[in-house]
Amino acid sequence: MRILGLLLAYLPTRIFYVFSDGIAFILRILVGYRKSVVESNIDLAFPNLSQNEKHTLVKKFYAHFSDILLETVQLLAFRKGFLERRIQIENTAFLEQCKAEGKSVLAIGGHTGNWEWLGTALGKLSGFRVMAAYRPLANAKADSMMKKIREQEGTQLIPSQQIYRSVLKSEEPVMVYLIADQAPHPNQAYWTNFLGRDTPVFWGPEKIARSKEFVVVYLSMHRVRRGFYSIQFRALKDMDIHTCEGTLTEWHVRELERDIRETPEAWLWSHKRWKHKR
Repeated sequence: MRILGLLLAYLPTRIFYVFSDGIAFILRILVGYRKSVVESNIDLAFPNLSQNEKHTLVKKFYAHFSDILLETVQLLAFRKGFLERRIQIENTAFLEQCKAEGKSVLAIGGHTGNWEWLGTALGKLSGFRVMAAYRPLANAKADSMMKKIREQEGTQLIPSQQIYRSVLKSEEPVMVYLIADQAPHPNQAYWTNFLGRDTPVFWGPEKIARSKEFVVVYLSMHRVRRGFYSIQFRALKDMDIHTCEGTLTEWHVRELERDIRETPEAWLWSHKRWKHKR
């Protein structure tokens, strides 16, 4: 994997993405990687699309997914300053104000854009100490390798079950980064309508938001062009998250839904988002 990372890291950009196109073709046509899941999810979320439109969306998804895979492997051959050149924050003044006022930030995102690059670079880009919740991999060696990749720019990875306690212990302003679009256990979830489907959502962001004084933001990431991304912090405003249960959850679900409808190919359609029933 490290040798592959070195090879990919020093390929000319144009050749890198030609290679990615080839991987996308293999995943979609030859291997059919989770193709039934991808097609089923798109059918559920966008029932009014024509067959040609669905086929085009599936094709675009695999192209984007392949880019994400190879861009993540690139991180094995870490080059200082690489991610800062590839990811641009749109509203830096907002972050500067939070830092000046000594406020912690709760950043909630989804599997859009390149979440691996974002999680790795967020501390360097934002200037905050970043604590990111993650789910450890079953394979210990793979987990160790991915953890080392993700923490090389200063992000502190904390297992999801421990993130709440870690946040409470922190005495300095921090940025807590949560990817909140995975499928929780249905009996421990908040249920809502997401992309037209009955969907369970994690309570975690609400629980953490109530634990201390946070500026709550949705972290939106879009691709400007291949290999280059922009991120925007969209703040939660004028909502009482402490007494109105579900307010924050509904808000970040709608923000994610907005991003998906704008660029549907950039979301992770290959995970079983609707495997549970209410």
